[in-house]
Amino acid sequence: MNKTSKLSILAVLLSLATFPFAFAGPAGHTGKTPSASVIKTSLDNAPKAVFLNPKFEFEPVFEGTDITHDFVVENKGKAPLIINNIRPD
Repeated sequence: MNKTSKLSILAVLLSLATFPFAFAGPAGHTGKTPSASVIKTSLDNAPKAVFLNPKFEFEPVFEGTDITHDFVVENKGKAPLIINNIRPD
């Protein structure tokens, strides 16, 4: 059996193994949509990030110069605010 045939068989087996999960739906789904009051309560208690100055224009610098700026973020919500994966543009 050549390499192409082995890869084709492997691809078919993998697709068959994952096929049932494609239609399973979210884990723990009860089939009921939460009421508007539950959703509103959840949003009222959620964290809310507020940036005091969301934009900052850096002055021109020479290439290779390290520059920094602190963006101040306040949590105006009721739950803890967790910030992950910060990436500059």
